[in-house]
Amino acid sequence: NNEIPKFTYLKKEKNRVSPKDVLQKDEASKLMKWMKDKYAVESSEIPRAEYIKRRIYNLTFTIHLLTGMRPAELLGTKWKDIRPVRDTSKSSQDNVVIHIDGDRCKTGKTRNLVAPIKPQLDRIKHWYKELEHHVEPYSDEFVFLKLTKSGLDNGKPQTPKAMGDRLKAVLKGATEDPNCPLNLTHLNITNYSARHYYITQQLFKDTNVHLVAEQVGTGI
Repeated sequence: NNEIPKFTYLKKEKNRVSPKDVLQKDEASKLMKWMKDKYAVESSEIPRAEYIKRRIYNLTFTIHLLTGMRPAELLGTKWKDIRPVRDTSKSSQDNVVIHIDGDRCKTGKTRNLVAPIKPQLDRIKHWYKELEHHVEPYSDEFVFLKLTKSGLDNGKPQTPKAMGDRLKAVLKGATEDPNCPLNLTHLNITNYSARHYYITQQLFKDTNVHLVAEQVGTGI
């Protein structure tokens, strides 16, 4: 017995597979088309306020895919954090600079992120106006507001749970629609998956890995 080694525990290799799945590019394209053509369509079956909420969520979803921000960074963005880029060339006219303070970044490091989301931000302002809410440029107000009367009046930010519930409804609706060629029931798609999607697409485009890391605020 003295010659038998005593083990308190056996080391087990950590599971390094992410529990979150990432949409493929064609899946994302089909999902966004379904959201535009089926989910956010004005009809007598849904109240107009719900229709506007769906339009705003579609824009939010697109912005998330185009920025790769962490969900908390996205929902914490204020209008004062967004500036136009200095480059005035035609190819850069849709780009904006988003300033992300270290206090709302996981790593604690402040960074500036560049993304072509000006059209989506302009449309969000339009739909806020339809809800009788005026957006003051460069104000201290959150970009993504809680879409209730009190939320709009008091400038309350959208909650992660509400965003998650919207995404679940979209994924379920697209999967159950017989006219939509998507089956996403076997995938664990969350709002954080948008960050993984952005990074993956940038690497497929051969964007420099150091630039990608700088954009999303992470190590290489």
